[in-house]
Amino acid sequence: MHELVSYDKPQSVSYTGVWDLPFGKGRHFLTATNRYLDRVIGGWTINWIYRYTSGIPVAGIDAVNYCSEKFILPNQTHDQWFYNDPTCYRARANYTLRAAPDRYDWLRQMDNSSVNLAGAKTFTVTERWRFNLRAEAFNLFNHPLYGAPDTTRTDARFGMLPVGQQNFPRLIQVSAKLLF
Repeated sequence: MHELVSYDKPQSVSYTGVWDLPFGKGRHFLTATNRYLDRVIGGWTINWIYRYTSGIPVAGIDAVNYCSEKFILPNQTHDQWFYNDPTCYRARANYTLRAAPDRYDWLRQMDNSSVNLAGAKTFTVTERWRFNLRAEAFNLFNHPLYGAPDTTRTDARFGMLPVGQQNFPRLIQVSAKLLF
């Protein structure tokens, strides 16, 4: 017998990169700027990470579907992740074997994609003292991730995603550090 584990994610892709911006003295663009402007625009580094993972399997419904409609909807919404008309589902008879699987391989939670971005530059104050400035943005595009839909047929939110998101919304932070 084959059964999926609760954390099965068949697709997981991650891309990352570092880019030294081509501005300022010794770079491709704006090479003939004065030294004060070069201190501001030159030497910046951008780091980025893109990550995508497919959703994990949804828990099985411990009920029998008596309607002829398909279980999966072509256009899933927050309030209807699968066909969730409660009149179509009835409890199994007592002391009968459960025919539904524990988890569905064809019904999954939301896919998760996120982009994180950081920019940094080290300014030279004196020969001995340097100043590092860094700005970071996590979940840059503010993509919400919600948990699994409710699969208890008697609940008011049956077939709906939870109200609260599981990941953090966009977070931006700036830090400065004196180096010597």
